[in-house]
Amino acid sequence: VAAYYNVHTNSLFLPAALLQQPFMSVELKADGLNARDFGSLGGLAAHEMTHGFDHVGRLYGPDQVSQNWWDDKTKLNYKERAQCVANYYHTFKDMFQYVSGNQTISEDMADIAGLHISYEAMMSHARKLVQSKDTPKGYKVTREERKEFFRSWAETWCHMGTDKAKEQMLQSDPHSPPSVRVNAALSQFKPFQETYNCPRGSPMNPDTASCALW
Repeated sequence: VAAYYNVHTNSLFLPAALLQQPFMSVELKADGLNARDFGSLGGLAAHEMTHGFDHVGRLYGPDQVSQNWWDDKTKLNYKERAQCVANYYHTFKDMFQYVSGNQTISEDMADIAGLHISYEAMMSHARKLVQSKDTPKGYKVTREERKEFFRSWAETWCHMGTDKAKEQMLQSDPHSPPSVRVNAALSQFKPFQETYNCPRGSPMNPDTASCALW
């Protein structure tokens, strides 16, 4: 059973099965920062939350009623940013076929936004830890903890499937193929590029302008 967002009730649903190992840690680390949990559960929750503002979710106002509640400037800005995401994902291939960026756009935007939000949540929590009297002086998020976050986020989208299933996914699934979900989103995220020292112009730090909705 997967996590999901319900636009009609503005509700986020996370199965209890996710709140245990191996998806979630059961013990708190000594420094109070479980980077893995922010990458896995945090990334998934943030992904689902942003569906409230995707191509469908944005059409529903605060009262969960379909209505035109954005001004023209906001809608134009949204469409331009969304198209940037669609065009970028269309440059990726799987099974020798290009991803249809317009088909997967809502999920792709949620992947990118979920990555941004969960990473910022981890860094915000770290800033609170610094202010705690129980935290050792000089504490800061280490490079290894950042790597742990990114590994956990990427592992969330791991998937095994036959070649036939992958071909069908490319034709009809609203999600990009798992490898594309990971590489496309991370290649647009500066903290990832800085953590892994990705040189400018490399596949994970392309020369093209980055695309982000929020």
